Amino acid sequence: MVTIEDLTSEEGGEAKFSVKVRGEPTPEVMWFHENEPIKDDDIYKIMPGEGGEVVLHLPEVFPEDAGVYTVKAVNEAGEVSCSAVLTVIQGERLKVKASTVDNYSNSQYFMKKTRTSKKKLDI
Repeated sequence: MVTIEDLTSEEGGEAKFSVKVRGEPTPEVMWFHENEPIKDDDIYKIMPGEGGEVVLHLPEVFPEDAGVYTVKAVNEAGEVSCSAVLTVIQGERLKVKASTVDNYSNSQYFMKKTRTSKKKLDI
């Protein structure tokens, strides 16, 4: 099994976990969120791909989607599993006084703090 990796997504964005599974006989692949089984529905899309790839797609993530996701492959020979963490970044508003940005007095600006990459970004 090629393992899944931790993901970070903005609230309202999407998340995709991808795993490659091989075995004889072909393993059954099951997904879990915080140890609860996941079924293909409006929230979670489980899509088979080529070469044993299976994708868990969350088209739109919310804070409650954050947590540990586990994929388990099972056949007669046994089972194997791996886990990864989904972090959901909630939109935050940073209030900045204009005097720290420019010379306007008593004005305020609002900036939205977001992160779209897997790398840590500090603002």
